[in-house]
Amino acid sequence: MSISPKSLSIVPSCSAMDISVRERAVCDCLMNGCSPFCAPDLLDKARDNLAACELIHPSRDRRDWRRWLNSSGLYSGLSLAGGKVFDTLEQGMLAAMGGHGVTIGDLLLSQSAMDQHLLVAPFPLAIGTGDGYYLVWPGDSARQNNIDKLALFLQKNYLAMYITI
Repeated sequence: MSISPKSLSIVPSCSAMDISVRERAVCDCLMNGCSPFCAPDLLDKARDNLAACELIHPSRDRRDWRRWLNSSGLYSGLSLAGGKVFDTLEQGMLAAMGGHGVTIGDLLLSQSAMDQHLLVAPFPLAIGTGDGYYLVWPGDSARQNNIDKLALFLQKNYLAMYITI
């Protein structure tokens, strides 16, 4: 299959509405889910008393922790004011791997670190964030059949990769 990089891209987005109407998208290609993660040494402490742990915020507005806490119904009243603040999920994951606290992160981004026992999930609960990755291409593509095959491949393989915690 040969597809020009100029005609096809995978873009991060907050919703399918962010994608222009002149393009098409596979909206459920890679939807994100998030959950808390920490180094194995902090697992018991995080499970027993999350409020006693240093929270790692992978965004300045602390939206990821806020989403998880609101959706989970756990730890109502937990203060998000303190903790370490980073600019990306990756930085938060690295800090958590180093034992610096409990981060909130993306399930797929965390999978490799979990497989290597660098991170563990203290709670068996992940929530959908509404964010995702969308396969985008011009609506009038002459290679629509190949694009459809790629979209199907991505959807099937993504679902096979999705982890449970």
